[in-house]
Amino acid sequence: MKASVLRMMGREAEMRKCCEEGLKTDRFNYGLLYELGEFDSIRQLMHGNSNNYHELALDFLAAGMKDDAYRVLEMSIEEGATTPMTYYYMERYEEAEQADSAYCFPNRIEDILALESAIAHGGECSKAHYYLGCLYYDRRQYDIAVIHWEESRNLNPEFPTVWRNLALAYYNKQHKSEAALECMEQAFALNPSDARIYMELDQLYKRVERAHNERLQLMQQHLDMVEKRDDLKLEYATLLNLNGLYDEAMAFIDAHIFHVWEGGEGKVPAQYQLARTERAKIALREGDNELAVRLLEECLTYPHHLGEGKLYGAQENDFYYFLGCAHEALSKCASTEEERQHNYELCIMNYELAAKGNLEPAAAMYYNDAKPEKIFYQGLALQKIGREGEANGKFYKLINYGKQHLFDEVVMDYFAVSLPDLQIWEGDLNLSNQIHCKFMLSLGYRGLGDIAKAQQYLNEVEQLDRNHLGIYALKTLIN
Repeated sequence: MKASVLRMMGREAEMRKCCEEGLKTDRFNYGLLYELGEFDSIRQLMHGNSNNYHELALDFLAAGMKDDAYRVLEMSIEEGATTPMTYYYMERYEEAEQADSAYCFPNRIEDILALESAIAHGGECSKAHYYLGCLYYDRRQYDIAVIHWEESRNLNPEFPTVWRNLALAYYNKQHKSEAALECMEQAFALNPSDARIYMELDQLYKRVERAHNERLQLMQQHLDMVEKRDDLKLEYATLLNLNGLYDEAMAFIDAHIFHVWEGGEGKVPAQYQLARTERAKIALREGDNELAVRLLEECLTYPHHLGEGKLYGAQENDFYYFLGCAHEALSKCASTEEERQHNYELCIMNYELAAKGNLEPAAAMYYNDAKPEKIFYQGLALQKIGREGEANGKFYKLINYGKQHLFDEVVMDYFAVSLPDLQIWEGDLNLSNQIHCKFMLSLGYRGLGDIAKAQQYLNEVEQLDRNHLGIYALKTLIN
């Protein structure tokens, strides 16, 4: 600012000395380079980043030096380093409204002034309302954000992103699920080629408990978008499993190479294993025990295409339990004594492996937290090898934890990572905890043989969350 004032006073020698002294300290001082007229250096140092031009221009605007601010912004336009805010700052509102809105996220107090000025000026200002909505939503002023987004939608109902943003605000902040669903469906109708919009729409269908077969049918109509995103591929495989199409799920997963993402750890292997375990249950029921063994052994290794390796200490009690069941069946139908003895030894070995580990019930907040069904199968394996007391101890642990924590008030850890679900549509942590505890109660009572209580809690969980994979697997085990 000192250099600028010296320039305006005509004291050029002092201005240059001021700039040279300042640049000794900071070679990236764009303002001093501007005062020296080193525009090529500015362009080189700005790296085509619109924010760099905006920062310098806003400094000049704050000082009332509008002509200099506009000159800097004109440089940014010449370099193609612009956002819609470039034009709002210059009061070129029509160009601002027509500029590409992608990745434009106003966040400064000056941005509020520029956007409100555009609205006050009149004319087409739907995008100005949209940008203000984004800014206020980021600042947790949700009701004000909704007002601006609604006005933006009214002025330009053909803009899909504002419908999508309204859906987020309606569902997550105003708890209007029907309004959110209508907005999300409209966003997708306006932009049916956007795979992310479709993924978010499907996740909303999941939140509002849309039937599995309906979601699968819709996804099959949009397989081109499923192929674009790993999270959609995962959801497609999950829906195949939930609809009992295990062979199709295995074929689909094995035909793709997945890339793990933060928060998605363990999800693809879980569906890979679920498809094989559920198909193995069918094989066991039908007497195809050798197929069951092959499928269950595949659950113990992570092929490369899953995109991640097996964690140290992975809980595999259920796979070993069913392997024990398969070898037990093979032992009973063996044609020779040698074959019978061999399968019997494998049966006992697998039951003992399933019974291993000191697993304790825990809250299911993160993907690698202990899963209660693993403790349940540990108990079943202990029963198989005659350790009834230890088995009952496992089942009582599940019941006691479920009773003691059923009404806990759950608070998210500030440093929470690798959460078990996509965090697009906010859920109720206390409700999730109740579902988790009731699932434990169902497992515990099932293990103890109290079928009535087990079925009661099973039904309650299913009413609260039809997408609960643990309940689905328990039902197929019972069946």
